Amino acid sequence: MRLDEVNWARLLPYDRGNEDAEFEREFIDQFKVCVLSGNAPGISAMLTQLDNSYMALKLDVRIDLCRILYELVTTHTLELSLFAKCCVTLARMLRREEQLTADDIAFDWRQLYDLTHDTVVPKVWQDNPIQQRSKLKCIVELVCEANRFFPQSAAMEVLDELLPKIQFNSMDWQAIVIQLFTLFVPTARAPTGTSLVTSGAQSTDPQRWLPTIFSLWTFNLRMSVFDAYLMNLVTTLVLEQQG
Repeated sequence: MRLDEVNWARLLPYDRGNEDAEFEREFIDQFKVCVLSGNAPGISAMLTQLDNSYMALKLDVRIDLCRILYELVTTHTLELSLFAKCCVTLARMLRREEQLTADDIAFDWRQLYDLTHDTVVPKVWQDNPIQQRSKLKCIVELVCEANRFFPQSAAMEVLDELLPKIQFNSMDWQAIVIQLFTLFVPTARAPTGTSLVTSGAQSTDPQRWLPTIFSLWTFNLRMSVFDAYLMNLVTTLVLEQQG
């Protein structure tokens, strides 16, 4: 047999043949059991197993796992190391190179917003500052990847949530609000086959809310840090809408 006739893929550790489908079914079923039972060590071990696996999960399995991890991160109280592992795994699965799109999955922005808000402005300070910063870093990285899976109508909802918090006679909330704007206002193009809603509270047309951003910019800022945040939002919007 000549070298060019050898099926090299069969000799590599990630070629599992028919074992892939069975592994995927077992993995997702066991992961659901761990989540429902609150088995934190089991969840951590399975995510480590996923990290160490050479196998790429099929699209439907990745979608299912992303939904589970999103609910786990946003609705459960997790120990910091497990929380970070869940956030990192989910953010990695949502990256563009993983080829998930808004046609495949959508997230409720409110759940992640509440988590972010409660971390930035907790009602009771329980974690030390280093833990708080570590947790917030994980959340911000996750929001950056999850933003394109928020529904287009979320832009108006985010504005309704954040605009009342702005007080031009006080700078206490300004930086936080501007950063939350840039994180949570969805900038991605509408999913394939959907038409823009150009008016009303459920508008999905960026032209409906973009003038508000420019008005906020002119009222408020004259500070380079705020300019950078809003410029990043507008630039991202333009690039995303162009595809």
